Amino acid sequence: MSPLAGILMGSAILSFFVQIIGRRLLLSLLATPVVVSVFVLYPGMTQPARGGGAAMWPIAIVFVAGSAALGASIGTLCAKLLSPVKTESAAEPEQK
Repeated sequence: MSPLAGILMGSAILSFFVQIIGRRLLLSLLATPVVVSVFVLYPGMTQPARGGGAAMWPIAIVFVAGSAALGASIGTLCAKLLSPVKTESAAEPEQK
């Protein structure tokens, strides 16, 4: 599995469970890419580049954040499609 596919799947699974358990759309769409990006990019940002070349973490931010956001969108969409819709029953009117 390529690293971007792993990031995509990981963020999709994480946002799926955030949406199913917490029922928070904004949290699953925004927090998941941030958490996945920090988890993946932390070693690249904190360790110096080896071999005399330029550090690749600025470029990696674009790809990691983009694929994590796409994965979060897919996971949230799947959770929305698979979760039951709560509707109020019109059969029982309120009594005063």
